[in-house]
Amino acid sequence: MNSLSPEIMTLLGHHLATCEFCCAELPLLAHYEPPAKGECKPPEIPINLRILAESLLGKNARTRRKSDASESLKFGLVSEG
Repeated sequence: MNSLSPEIMTLLGHHLATCEFCCAELPLLAHYEPPAKGECKPPEIPINLRILAESLLGKNARTRRKSDASESLKFGLVSEG
């Protein structure tokens, strides 16, 4: 089994310590068996978890786009056409 470099493990540990969503995923992922050698297909995501993740990610993407557009307007970076 391949292991991650110490640098990546440090970054991953920091992320898990600060990201509530990913930290909450760990107990769920612990129920899955590691894939067999050569197997690449990820397990199915339960539909309720998929809906939640898509709603959160979609909301964040829309908010980020609006925020980016507001910042661009504030600094005169968007040309009117």
